[in-house]
Amino acid sequence: MAPAQIADIPDDLLPSIFVHIDPAKAPQYRLLSLRFNTALRARSFVQANVRLHCIPKHELWANRAAMTRLATFERLDSYERAWFNGWAKDYQEAYAIEVLSKVSAIRLTFGDHRRRRRLVPEAIGVLTQLENLTIRFFGFKGSIPESVGQLTNLKTLNLISNKLSGDIPQVLAQLILLTRLDISNNPFTSGPIPSFLASLTQLEELSIDYTSRTGPLPLWIGTAFPRMQVLGLAGNKLAGSVPESLAEMRALRALYLQNNDLSGLFPVGVFDLEELDPELFKIDVDRFQGLPEGWWDDDSMGFSDLEDDLV
Repeated sequence: MAPAQIADIPDDLLPSIFVHIDPAKAPQYRLLSLRFNTALRARSFVQANVRLHCIPKHELWANRAAMTRLATFERLDSYERAWFNGWAKDYQEAYAIEVLSKVSAIRLTFGDHRRRRRLVPEAIGVLTQLENLTIRFFGFKGSIPESVGQLTNLKTLNLISNKLSGDIPQVLAQLILLTRLDISNNPFTSGPIPSFLASLTQLEELSIDYTSRTGPLPLWIGTAFPRMQVLGLAGNKLAGSVPESLAEMRALRALYLQNNDLSGLFPVGVFDLEELDPELFKIDVDRFQGLPEGWWDDDSMGFSDLEDDLV
């Protein structure tokens, strides 16, 4: 079609013509003119475009195997890869609403690091059926979006070993059903252990190792989580003493405190915790007094690489 003919197309016909453009190529057409850009950004067009190209290939979700794919995806198809790799926000939101809104679990590991690092899509908040969001070693950068606070059905949030930065967002306090929170090994802004974490009383695992935490261990750390089994605080700049309240974590099985500046008398009540596994108890032995002799084997104490435990 000649440029003059394109210019003569009425505005209301543009969306119906361009709806046949693959969503991955639509941004290229936006560069042609302001007129095209306006048409291609219209919400009704974006939804129609996504439905036309993305939904037909998912119509087979009626069979059992495909329903498993609908419930949880562990590898990305071309459109989901575009969704994570910085699709325009209107396309991200439309795809989330039209295709992903019923997904209950996302489990992705080891993204292609040759690609530019991804941002966590703001549209993630649309996926309100999610119970498990696990994206490990995937190259996410930037901050955790505020929209994550809308995922109130989440029970597992695992974003270990990305490139996430900024503050640990307070909206995580809204995820009151969480039983596992692991945001270890991310370069967040330096700061204390957030007090809002105390509201996540269902937690069985809290891992914020290597996240630039500073200051003392809060007194509430031992009393806020009656179900806590795994507490990971290693590799930070925590200082001061270990509070006696840690001995109240009756379900505690694993405790990682190594590679901090913690020191002083270690609360002896911790060694009476029946579930605590000596091989999963990691501290900097030479910084503490009051440690009972013979409670552990030398080979199992606090000098192993945390990555061995996390991976």
